[in-house]
Amino acid sequence: MGKGQSKPNASTVPKSAEGRRRINIQQAQNVLLIWLDSNIAETNDDCQNTIIKLRCIVNDINTFIDGDQCLEFIQTIVDKKVCMIISGSLGQHTVSRVHNNSALTSTNPTYCYKGTCQGGNYYYQAIQINVSVDGLQDILGNSSIYNSCFLYNDSFNATFPNKNLMLEYCFYPEDVGFRIIVFLQATAKYVLVVTTLFWNVTGLFSIITYGEGSVSFFNS
Repeated sequence: MGKGQSKPNASTVPKSAEGRRRINIQQAQNVLLIWLDSNIAETNDDCQNTIIKLRCIVNDINTFIDGDQCLEFIQTIVDKKVCMIISGSLGQHTVSRVHNNSALTSTNPTYCYKGTCQGGNYYYQAIQINVSVDGLQDILGNSSIYNSCFLYNDSFNATFPNKNLMLEYCFYPEDVGFRIIVFLQATAKYVLVVTTLFWNVTGLFSIITYGEGSVSFFNS
């Protein structure tokens, strides 16, 4: 070692494992944690101890005992990473009704649902929907942008956007997002196409459904 150079103190050099652990903790602290459990109670020592331990890892914790209230809260979330803990029978009902972490970006396919693009493109995402029982479904979209959405029976063809079209939502809402209330059949396949009200616009969106039975989402 040359003159004037000091040997680094081993205690000041972070080990790779410690560095990764520090990064993981920082990433976890930026996550919004949702805990849904019908047995959560403020007077329950086990629940409170669990929450205290979770707060050592995550800054933002939201607890719910009712599935519908939890879904309503999820509907307000935009542009955040979410981790969910769901206990018991509430899991199947809640998870099946949330299609989250979706986005319209410049890598999405484009089409012209208005007949002419007028110098711009409309990015879209096609989502297949299946339901377990016949009945009304309330489909709500929460978004950071103004959306248009279209529901198709069986299939969607971007070249012929009017084929198989059941209904559409293309209005200026009071808030960004969209809402469709429709009767769906368990024996049928549906495709929900989410796009934008204005061309060349990108942004995040999430979908939640309310209705009978379970709902399955698949990127079409």
